[in-house]
Parts: sequence; structure tokens; C-alpha cells
Amino acid sequence: MPAFVCSEESQSFAYLLENYLENDRSLKEIELQYEQALLSYKKTQVQNSLSISLSSGTSVLSIDENGADLSLAPSLSLGLPEFQNTKAEVKFPMTLPLKENASPSIQDAGLSLSMDIISSAKKNRALVIKKAEESLRDASQKKEARILAVKKEFLQSLKSIYTLQSNLLTQEDNALTKEVDLSLLKMQGFAESSAKYRLAYLSWQSVLRDYEEAKRSFEKEVLDFARKCNVEKLDLFIDLPREELVDISEFPKTSFSAIKTSIQNYENNSLAEKAKSLFTLALNAGYGFSLSGKEESRTVKNTLSSGLTFKKDGLSASLGMQNNLEKIENPRFTFSLAYSFLEQALSTIAVSEDEVQEKILMQAIENAELTYNSTVQDKQKQKDDLLWQLQKNKDQEALYADLAEDMKSWYDKGIISTSEYKQALTNYAKASTQVRISEIDGIIYNIDIALLFY
Repeated sequence: MPAFVCSEESQSFAYLLENYLENDRSLKEIELQYEQALLSYKKTQVQNSLSISLSSGTSVLSIDENGADLSLAPSLSLGLPEFQNTKAEVKFPMTLPLKENASPSIQDAGLSLSMDIISSAKKNRALVIKKAEESLRDASQKKEARILAVKKEFLQSLKSIYTLQSNLLTQEDNALTKEVDLSLLKMQGFAESSAKYRLAYLSWQSVLRDYEEAKRSFEKEVLDFARKCNVEKLDLFIDLPREELVDISEFPKTSFSAIKTSIQNYENNSLAEKAKSLFTLALNAGYGFSLSGKEESRTVKNTLSSGLTFKKDGLSASLGMQNNLEKIENPRFTFSLAYSFLEQALSTIAVSEDEVQEKILMQAIENAELTYNSTVQDKQKQKDDLLWQLQKNKDQEALYADLAEDMKSWYDKGIISTSEYKQALTNYAKASTQVRISEIDGIIYNIDIALLFY
């Protein structure tokens, strides 16, 4: 009764794991998500950097009985969000007559400039970029975490195979025990037709059926696992990596996933709060130029304008000045004032919401620290249990190895039967399998610890 399924040529642990990773669809999806996050990060950088826009405007060709006129409205705009949210625009609308005795004209050409003196734009821009960087880093860590998770799945499947193999060996041991019982009955003189012998025989047949069922389950599991590893047959004697069990306390506490996430959320919220200005103050300025009339009687108009806008909660005010340079002694001033009771009420509520949100985020940090402390205790206890179990299984393996060696010597001398010798070999193989299972549990433990800090 064979207890192992082996391939003609062995495969390494790394080779099987690499093939297993290649067949993981979730990992491929996460890799695409990382590429998407990278593009999103680049998009955010572009959106928050220098922007230049050049436009020809709408060109109009008008034709009548006197000829034609061509109107153009080219413009150039420039945005500098990193420099006080500065925006500048140059426009130059003009009309070019395509007929005799007509001169070009320029209407409302000029330069406009606006910028924030006091506002939250710069801090908000920094926060947007920071969040984009965090999203990219999270996508990268998610990819690394998935690789570890797939490795864990690989090891769990391998452990399942060894567990089924151990069960198969147990059934084989039971069958050998029943076989020895039958031999003893024969030696004691019981006939095969006797009731006692027949009961022992039926018991042996029942154990053999259990063995066959265990064998089928074991072979199916091996076949499925081999298919996932892209191999026709699986060698169960692969060398498992030798890893020392890590100590969770050696990892930085601030890198614990729950703590890291809660602190990150708190910091982002704090940055968002600091980005909120008590009030906003913006400046705008402009220069306008117009030219009309025939060459001998052209009219030129030059205009300067400037203004300030102020806003705080529900209160908003603006002050402006416009001056025709041809009549500089006659400036024109504008002033506006508005108050919104609704915005003032919402602003008051927003302050209370911010205070509650900060308390929630602080509570999340405290909860994460409590989770960390309990996790450390649980994992340290788990580590001790794994080390104890591994050593116990190794000691048992050594005992069964010595017994198998002695049994071979006795078998060669004819002292024991073939069934008894096979039983010793089966028990040794089962003990060795338990050692492998303990070694796999150790590797899975290390992966679980690593995943706690992603």
C-alpha cells in the first residue's frame, strides 16, 4: 500500500511557488490597479503644476455689399497653483477689415492678473498631492501583501496535502494493525470460518475501505495542487525553507497596519483643518486696451483696474477701482458687502463637526493601539506554542527513526513479521510528515506577522 505520490523528477519550493503565483488572477488584477494608481498620481501632479492654455478664440468672417471683415480673439492663459494660486490671462480681440479705406480695430484687449493673498489653496494643493502619494504607496504595498497572501495560500494547500498524507498513513497503520491481528489469530489456531476470525477479517476490510477513501482524497488534493503549480506530478519531498520564527515585538509599533492607517487619517484630517483659513483675501488687477477709428482719427483707450475681495464665514466684501489713463483724474470706485445667515450657521456647525471628527480619529488611534497590544500577546503565545509543537514532533520523529532502525534489524533476523516492520516505517513516515506540517505552520506564522505591518 503506497503512502506517497512522487514525481520522477523533483521540483524546488521556489519553482512551485513561482508557478503558483503566476496563476493567481487576483495578483494580476492588483498589478493593474497599481498601474492605475501610478497614472492617477501622475495626473494629480499635472493638475497641480504649471498650466498654459493658448486659444485662437472664435474667428468670424462677415461679408456685406461693401466688403468683408475678419474678427479674431486670440488669448493666452497661465496658471501657477503653487504660487499663491496665481492666474494670468492675455487677450487680444481684433477686427481686420478686408475692404478699402478701413483700418483695423482692437476692442477690450488686455492683461488680467489674480492671486490669493491669504487662502487655503496652497495647503489644499499640498494635501491633494500627499493623498495621491499615499494612494500610490498603498497600491504598491497591496501588491506586496497579495504576494505574501498567495504564498500563504500555497503553504496552506501544501499543509492540507501533508495533513491528508498523515491521515492516509494513520489508515495504513490501522490496516497493518488489523493484518497483524489476523496473523495472530491464525497462529492461535482459529480457522478462517470461525466467528472470531471472520469478525476480525470484516474489521480489516472496513479499515481497508477507509484507507482507499483516504488515498483517493489525498491523490485528488495532490493532483489539484500540481495543476495550480503547472506540473504534471508533485514531489512531496521538496525542501522547505528553513525560517526562524520572527518576534512581533521587533517590528516598529507605528508600522502596525491599524495604527499606521489611523495615524495617517488623523494627520490628513489635521492638515485639512490647517488648510482652512480663517478668511480669504484675494487680489486682482488688469490692463485694458482698445483701438478704433480710421488712421487719421483713431481713438485709443487705456484702462487700469484693480480690486480686493474678502470672505469670512457668511460675510463677503469687495473693493474695486477702474481708471481710464486718458482721464486719470477721474477714477471709478466700486464697493460691495454681503452677509449670508445660512453660510454663517453652516460655518458654526462645521466647527463642531471638525471637533467631533478629531475625537473620532483620536479614538481610532487608541483602539488601534489596544488591538496592537492584544495582537502582540496572542502572537507571542502562538510563537511559543509553535516552537513547542515543532520540538515535540522532532523528538517523536527521532524516536520513531530509532525504532524503525531497530525494527529493520529484527526483521532482517526474522524476529518480527513484514507487517510489523511496515508498521514501524509507516509510523516514522507519519512523524516526519508532522514535522513538515509544523515547519509550514512556522512559515505561515511569519507571513501572518508580516501582513500585520502592511
